[in-house]
Amino acid sequence: MAKEMPSKGAGPEDSACDTNLIDELCADFFALFLRDGQRMGDLSTLTELCVPRAVFFSRRGPSHLGEALPSFLRSRQQILSDGTLTNFSEREVESRTTVVGGIAMRRSLYEKSGCMQGAWFQQRGVKLLQLVRTSAGWRICSVLWEDEPAIPLDRPSRPPACAAGEQGAIQSDAGGG
Repeated sequence: MAKEMPSKGAGPEDSACDTNLIDELCADFFALFLRDGQRMGDLSTLTELCVPRAVFFSRRGPSHLGEALPSFLRSRQQILSDGTLTNFSEREVESRTTVVGGIAMRRSLYEKSGCMQGAWFQQRGVKLLQLVRTSAGWRICSVLWEDEPAIPLDRPSRPPACAAGEQGAIQSDAGGG
């Protein structure tokens, strides 16, 4: 999980160290939502990665949904534990981090896939994470994301849990955030 970080100056070495710590924090964040049948992320540790008043916003078309950390955590715990979303994985495929003093912005391109209400889906999207350096290390202040339209997959290798599901386009706010 998030590593403790001593105070740092503003030199290039410090920026590289900050970026490495943020890389670790973001890897931990994406891993929280994993549900692949063999591995399962621990959502309860999300509060360790975020400041207490962190906010999460998803945008889909002209609408958006914003949630405070407790609400976001509850909604994700529910869909990842009640069978709504199974065989889920999400991974960062590209990122760019800008650190300015004790604040940072990360732009992440991600891919996710899983079984949502019985239908297999695969999506890509963009997440923007704002982070702040606290006395305990880097923490997430906000996450804003937008998924590209889902791609329904009808392929023999999909997980058996999806075999009985309906096929069709999935509009998903699934998983990570």
